[in-house]
Amino acid sequence: SYMYRCSGIFIEAIMFEKPIICLSNWISDYFFQKLGNIGYKCTNIQELKKIIFRINSMWKNTNEYNEQKENIKLSKYLFSDPDLFLSRLFSTQDH
Repeated sequence: SYMYRCSGIFIEAIMFEKPIICLSNWISDYFFQKLGNIGYKCTNIQELKKIIFRINSMWKNTNEYNEQKENIKLSKYLFSDPDLFLSRLFSTQDH
């Protein structure tokens, strides 16, 4: 049976410093827990649609966007150094 999975687009969004919009699964839950506010995690397609409309109507809200960008920049740095990334990813401390 098909299961939603985290694709390469997740890492690409981080590399291009773009907030992530995704469906919740164990991988995305783990990354959001470890990396902080890096975008929007939705539980179903209806919530995903609502979030996209919300973002479209509030795109001038730069506080949330700036927070996400800063967390993504840190994540990008972590992904660029495998040792640092693995130590942060498997640490017991959350973001």
